Order: sequence, then C-alpha cells, then structure tokens
Amino acid sequence: MPDVVLSAPTIKIDKLCAYSTKDCYITGQVYDVNFSDYKIAPYIKVDEVWWTKPYWSNPACPIDSAGKFKCYVTTGGSDLYFTAIKLFLLPKATVPKSCGPCEPPPTNPGSVAVLNRDRPFPRTLVFSGYRWRVKKAMVPSYKLGPGTNYFSDSANDVWVDKEGLHLKTRQILSHWYSTEVILQRSLGYGTYIIQTKGRIDKIDPNAVLGFFTWDSQLYHPTHREMDIEFSKWGDANNPENGQFLVQKPSNRCDSNNCSRFVAAVPEGNTSMTHYIVWKPEAVEFSTYEGQYLNNPPESALVHRWAYTGLVQGMPIPKHGKENIRFNLWLFGGKAPLSGQSDEVIIEKFAFQPLCPPDSQSKLAIGDPHQGGIIFRIEGCGDHGLIAAPSDQGRSIRWWKGRYVVTGATGTAIGTGQDNTHKITEAQGTGNYAASLTDNLELNGYSDWYLPSKDELNLMYNNIGPGALPPLTNIGGFSRKDYWSSSEDNKYSAWAYYFNYGYANSLAKDEWYSVRAVRAF
Repeated sequence: MPDVVLSAPTIKIDKLCAYSTKDCYITGQVYDVNFSDYKIAPYIKVDEVWWTKPYWSNPACPIDSAGKFKCYVTTGGSDLYFTAIKLFLLPKATVPKSCGPCEPPPTNPGSVAVLNRDRPFPRTLVFSGYRWRVKKAMVPSYKLGPGTNYFSDSANDVWVDKEGLHLKTRQILSHWYSTEVILQRSLGYGTYIIQTKGRIDKIDPNAVLGFFTWDSQLYHPTHREMDIEFSKWGDANNPENGQFLVQKPSNRCDSNNCSRFVAAVPEGNTSMTHYIVWKPEAVEFSTYEGQYLNNPPESALVHRWAYTGLVQGMPIPKHGKENIRFNLWLFGGKAPLSGQSDEVIIEKFAFQPLCPPDSQSKLAIGDPHQGGIIFRIEGCGDHGLIAAPSDQGRSIRWWKGRYVVTGATGTAIGTGQDNTHKITEAQGTGNYAASLTDNLELNGYSDWYLPSKDELNLMYNNIGPGALPPLTNIGGFSRKDYWSSSEDNKYSAWAYYFNYGYANSLAKDEWYSVRAVRAF
C-alpha cells in the first residue's frame, strides 16, 4: 500500500523486505529536518499487536548525515511475520513509547513525522463468503504454534473448490508442514457452525484437526481460546479422539475445562456438523452426524458439553478481538506415525450472531460511515459494506491492454476483494478498473476494491436507482454500466447496467464507470 505521511517533515521507505524474511532491515530517507537532531523509532505489528524495535533497550535507529536510516526489525522469534510497520521521526532527546506489546497502535506525541506501511499477508482466500488469511511459516523461518510446526500457504496444501476448504499436512523435502486459515474479522458472541466431510476419525494419530477462537491482541495465556479438536494426541490406541475445550493458562485438558469423547464417523454419510454457541453466560459445544444449520435432531447427536464457568472456576471468555481459525497440525511438531499426508475438507462455515438489545448498532443502509455510504449491514449491525460517495471514473477499461485469464471468477457478496487482488496480480499496475480501486486512498481509507457482480447488484437495489424512497440513488450513480471485478472469461467481464438494473457480460476493452467499495 502507499506510504501515508501524517505530518511534515517526511519519512520515506526505500526498501521493505518480503514477508517471512528472517533478517529484515528497513531502509529509508527523511526530509526537511536537521538530520543530526533526530532519530527513527520503529514499531512492527505481529498478528494484531505492536512491538518496539529493534530492542526495548535500544528503541531507535540513527539517521546519517545524508538523511538515510537503516533499521533492523526482526529481532524476535516471530518478527519475520510482521504485517505492518510504523515509523516515528523523533528528536534525539525524546524517549519512544515502549511496546511489548501495545494495542491499539503506539503514539509518540513528540514526533514531527509518522509513516505507516502495510506488508500484506502472502496469501488470502475466500471461503463461505468470508476472507481468510493462510498461515505461513516455511523453512528456514521459525516454527509457529500450535505444535510447534512449519505452516505451508501453498495452493497445493490449502485451497477452496466446489467441495469446500481443503487443509493438508504434507512433507516438503525433509520437513513436515501443517496448515491453518484465520478469519480476517472478529465475529463475537453467537453460533459458529462448521460442516466437515470425510473420515476425520481416521487422520493420523499425530494429526490434529482444530476449529477454535483466538485473540492475538489479548496479552493473556488463554487468548479467549475455545476449541473443537479431533486427534488421538499421538496415541494410536486412544479411543477418545474428540475434544471440546475452554483453554486455561496451564494449556491442559482436565474435567474442569475439557470434555473428551469418541467421534466415530459413519461409513455411508461422512458429513458432520460442529457447533460452538458462545454467550456471555455460557459456551456450549456439540457435534452431530449429518449437515445442519438450525435445529439438528437429537438422534444425530454425537456429543454435547456446556461450560458455564461457575463450577469449573474459570470465567467465560468475554468477546474481544478474537477470530475463528481452522487448522490441521502435527502434535508436538512430530511426523505422522504413518509417514503419510492427511487431508480434511471443511464443506461450509456459517455464523449466526447473538445480538442483545444493548449491542445493536444504530447504523443503517444509506448512512454515511467510514469514508462512504453503507449499502449492506451484517451481523449485529457492526459489519457491512460501504460504497465510495462518488465514481472513481466514468470511462475506464477492465483490462490493462491485453486479454488474460485472471481467475477472478467470484460473483457472490464477499468475493470482490479477492477478485481485485487476483486481477492486479495478473495484470500488474496500470490505469484500469481494479488497479484504480486497489490503489485508491479516499477519506482516510485505503482498503477499497472493485465490487463483485452481486455486490454491484446490492448497491443498485439499496442505494442506487433501484432503491425505494428515500434511498433512491442516494449514491449518485450514473445510469450507465459499472464494471464489477467478476471475470466471465478471457475476453469479457461482468458489468451492471444502472439504468434498468441488470448484469451484462461485456468486452474487457470497453470503457465503463467504476465505483469502489470497502468492508467495515
């Protein structure tokens, strides 16, 4: 993403190392100050918290006589996985704020310039209408938990197709790799529904299939962790291969915080449904044979366990900034006993929010919010989609100048951002629809993207010409075609005609309007 300079004088980054670089130096230049009077105070974001760099005892980098600086920022075990950096230009006498860690982002009131730079995750994917980050920790990087393990983000090991989300363990050269995906937003109290397909009871005794919540921002041993896990925990003769768990600081499973059970998958229909029902006063786990969303039959129940925090002595985790994660990992980081890879399929994920009256958002369709106009509300009203307040162009092409297959075929709500990334990766920088939105900085936000076909349809019906009064075209759309990010084939992509409200597959070299959107 582009540098964001908050005040003059200015800081510029010349070089930012790639994700998972073990020895990472940030180099750059400062302008319009007396170089000998200032220093750079760097901070990096790992998961969702910020850390002082290079060290607590030495929290700054010098500026040379030419205004150049070089900061070593990977001084801790997981630092190579940082996803953002924040640089402050401070007078030499100013002591930078110590972060170990900090959340929210650090501030230094004495700074004369600040620079923020994101370093995108190496890979994300869309599954069940949600965006997920794919965890990566490859040799020769450090291993990560759980396990500890190396984690592959390869499309050979983590992918989505018509069957669902696939996770694998796999040996690459002499090392075994696990896989994990992390939802890119916090959902909070409600019902988490995970549907699986296949013999999850037949995975290797050293393999663990997990569905769990985790809050990286909470500097606490339990991290709001609640788990559904399937594993024999290294013992091939262990009959109890299922586990429901509310984590405690000791990281142990006992009768107070954990319930183990036998999970035998039927031979004929291998689909199973797993629930975490999280409320302020209790959390209930259950697993059923078959596929369900609501009201599964008691006859299909495999196991149920409720944790109230009263008898067990530990409180119910409170909603914070946790997110749901799915993984397939190796217990203790050990190779499978069979020496063979495992693969699991998660067919579907769904979430039903718990919305107490005092938690209901006051936001509504058509409200100005976070840089644009709301055209979709999700959950308890605190998530949704925003359209830019005006067009980014009315004569823009979809292509960069030649026909290529980008793979941006998602049409559903929630696929626009992934489509945009695929288009810009395939076509590079340039003056075309996806690039225009991907590089847009508007009203303090820089996470805009080109909407999918269904997202355009929603804009038309909710804040466009198709909306009912008083919301009819409050978005100020022209009655022309607007490009979506949904590719139809090598030569054409979907556009939406805002005069009459229908989609057209049009040649990529045609000139149409563009309206950016973002999620909140």
